[in-house]
Amino acid sequence: MTHDTGSGGAFFSQPRAVWAVAFAAVVSFMGLGLVDPILPAIAKNLHASPSQVELLFTSYFAFTGISMLVSSTVAIRIGTNQAMAVSASI
Repeated sequence: MTHDTGSGGAFFSQPRAVWAVAFAAVVSFMGLGLVDPILPAIAKNLHASPSQVELLFTSYFAFTGISMLVSSTVAIRIGTNQAMAVSASI
């Protein structure tokens, strides 16, 4: 029976799909970090109340979450290799 010695070799040998999902998560959180501080400026330019801008922001993230659920379901049904090929061609 072999045990991982913690050298990190398994970490870097992940499939490309794992790296793609990790990258998408990082980009998503970066989007949150970039947009959140400029919400007051968005409200001013749109002449919107803070609650209206917050609803816009929440709607964006709700749509993003639903899109992730749909895309993962499609990826499971058609296979990860074909899903990666389709997303790369978009």
